[in-house]
Amino acid sequence: MTHAGRNDPCPCGSGLKYKKCCLPKEEGSPEKRHRIMVRAEERLRDKIHRFACSSRFDDDLAEAFRIYFDGKYDIKDPDESPPEVAQIRFYDWYLFDYRLSEWEKPPIQAYQEVRAYNLDDDERHILEEWQQTVTGVFEVVSADAEEGSIELKHLLTGESFDVTDDTIIDNIQAEDLCVTRLIRLGDTHIFSGAYTRMAPDARDDCLAYLNSRLEEMQKEQPEAGWSEFFSGQSHLLNHYLTKIEEKAKAEEAEAESDSEEPSEEEAEESAAAAAAGPSSESAAD
Repeated sequence: MTHAGRNDPCPCGSGLKYKKCCLPKEEGSPEKRHRIMVRAEERLRDKIHRFACSSRFDDDLAEAFRIYFDGKYDIKDPDESPPEVAQIRFYDWYLFDYRLSEWEKPPIQAYQEVRAYNLDDDERHILEEWQQTVTGVFEVVSADAEEGSIELKHLLTGESFDVTDDTIIDNIQAEDLCVTRLIRLGDTHIFSGAYTRMAPDARDDCLAYLNSRLEEMQKEQPEAGWSEFFSGQSHLLNHYLTKIEEKAKAEEAEAESDSEEPSEEEAEESAAAAAAGPSSESAAD
């Protein structure tokens, strides 16, 4: 019996597409279907990653690394590597947003052109949905730990998104801000790459930074909006995250330095002891 693809007519003869008719019944519960699709997403990401990081694209990868990290790191220098979470963010950006010199399009689109025939139906369906992702800064509206469901609102466009992810739900709180990419998976969205949390009080500074960068972009592209900004300039999000991460580290180091210095009271006691001379026990010795 020939296996019907998701978009093929249903074998039952209803006239509907297979995915809209008998496929859900055959696959079982929505939860089971979600797990199947998550595994397919992981397989697909691995295939595209190996394609985009092959020696064929060494120069592209090095240039993408330079752009994303603003020249702070050299991908060929193993002794100077960015933090692991930043590397996860980089490879996600590289696959989805960086335009390869040979194709003038991102790796996921190049892969779709030359390797899609090797994919199964689920992987091919996911790759089609990956052509439309949503990147940006989001506010957590609500998070349900029992259901593993999260509602996010895009801070710049106001759009709302339902996300299913039970791996990091315990670390998410309402009113948190996060920088991430959302990709559609069936009837919901999942986080792509790293989920980077920011405290709610970072909102104004983050908005000011992004608005200033959009204004710069509009000097050359007057009609550009947030959609164009995040599809062409999303690496600037990492520049901003790097800036606040470095600021946080500097403040932490300063706090540690201050804690090592004696308090004013301790300094006065030390000065008084020094003025009094050696103790009676020392003098006796």
